[in-house]
Order: sequence, then structure tokens, then C-alpha cells
Amino acid sequence: MKRFTVFMFIFIIIMFGLLVLQIFLSRAKNKFLGLIIPAVTLIYSFIATFGNMIYDGKNTLSIVVVFIVFNIPTFILLAVYGATKSGMKKAEQAEKEKTKMNIKDL
Repeated sequence: MKRFTVFMFIFIIIMFGLLVLQIFLSRAKNKFLGLIIPAVTLIYSFIATFGNMIYDGKNTLSIVVVFIVFNIPTFILLAVYGATKSGMKKAEQAEKEKTKMNIKDL
């Protein structure tokens, strides 16, 4: 039981670190940096799906379920990317409006 607890603790720390890294990469000026980790998870889901096709190619439902389950992290990371980018756009628009107001005040 102790090994499982340690493993889960390490797993949660790694997932938290990846989420922080995703937020950091999403805030970069280059819009493609934030898509690196979701692309890696998407490729991983394709590998898992093709592995399932080779192992159990006749069961279409299991192939679809594996693809959907392995893409849950991809969807979460894309949601983080979208939320971060939209927040940045709102902040930029607010800054532009503030600059315009300051110019008009002069």
C-alpha cells in the first residue's frame, strides 16, 4: 500500500508539473509553443489506438474507447491553452484601451 501511495504522489506531482509547463508555454508569444504538449499526448493516443487495433482489431468499440480515453489529457491541455490565450487577448485589449484613455487625457 505504501508503494502505491508514493507512486500516486509522484504521479500527481508530474501531472501538476506538466500543467504548469503547459500554462507557461501557452503564455509565450509564439502560439505554437503551447501546442507542443497536446501534440505529444495526441501522438501517444494514436500509438495506443494502433496498438489496440493490432491486438484487438475486430472490436471497433474498444478501439474508439481507447482513442477517447487516451485523448482526455489532450482535451484538458487544449482547454488550458485556449483559456490562457483568451485571457491574454483580454488583457492586451484592456491595456490598449487604457493606453487610448491615457492618450486622450493628455
